[in-house]
Amino acid sequence: MSVVEYYYYYYYYYYYYYYYYYYYYYYYYYYYYYYNYYYYYYYYYYYYYYYYYYYYYYYYYYYYYYYYYYYCYYYYYYYYYLAVMRISWSCTF
Repeated sequence: MSVVEYYYYYYYYYYYYYYYYYYYYYYYYYYYYYYNYYYYYYYYYYYYYYYYYYYYYYYYYYYYYYYYYYYCYYYYYYYYYLAVMRISWSCTF
């Protein structure tokens, strides 16, 4: 093998491995980027799902609380009204 052939094959394999590792790291960071992209997409999707779940949970909770409160309020005054009417009826006779 002559010196020219030696350097020819030397640079040939040098650039061959150079581009090999170049594309290797290129696709590595490419998939790494999209993996993190979908990871954070899933993370924020889960975060907002979690947020709206508790939003509607507390909304339902306070709705039920105020419904129960006003129900007891009118229930109390309903029986208070019946008691007053009974007293008034007993006073008339």
